[in-house]
Amino acid sequence: KLGFKARFFARSGVAAPMATFDPSTGRLRFVASEGTPVDDEAGCRLFRDIPGSQLRVVFLLLQGTTIGALTCTAVNAVLKPAKGLEDILLNLSGTPVDDAAASSVFDNVAGTELREFRLYLKDTKVGARTCTAVQTLLKPAQGLEEFWLGLRGTPVDDEMVSTIFHDFPVGKLRVFKLFVKDTKIGALTCAAANAVLKPAEGLEDILLDLDGTPVDDA
Repeated sequence: KLGFKARFFARSGVAAPMATFDPSTGRLRFVASEGTPVDDEAGCRLFRDIPGSQLRVVFLLLQGTTIGALTCTAVNAVLKPAKGLEDILLNLSGTPVDDAAASSVFDNVAGTELREFRLYLKDTKVGARTCTAVQTLLKPAQGLEEFWLGLRGTPVDDEMVSTIFHDFPVGKLRVFKLFVKDTKIGALTCAAANAVLKPAEGLEDILLDLDGTPVDDA
């Protein structure tokens, strides 16, 4: 099925990746191809004129690009009008985004209808603001079935990550995957994760990557 398409061209004249929106499914898709330069200004232009109010599924693979605050603000402008978001997949791994930029993606975004949430932030500079933004987004998502969070190699600490799981929706949770390799998480995060997993009677898949953390045996 044909859908709305937004295109842009880099200043060098090389065609950049294309964002596509399919109004029949409410799906926004953007995959940054390996070797294609996508900077912050170009990434920002990519998301203009997307009808955010119709969004239900967001599939954005921006890993390895040089996007930053401008692009994060543009993504937020698309997500904010969406009242029926069901599935978010956002990969910002290896980008120069900092804590303020990453957290801004979810400012005033309605997570009530979310069923799947997958966020990858490996080797970025995210911290407390981003963790709080994720917690705020997911708190009302009572139908959440899948939770994936990648924080490998980020400067997050134990208190920051543990806040994500305050008032976490567990009623329909089936998949819980947390990648915190080479971070400073510890007892607080482990206790918070336990508080999520213990009442989740429908759990089918758990993955915890704790390599390189200060977590001890207890």
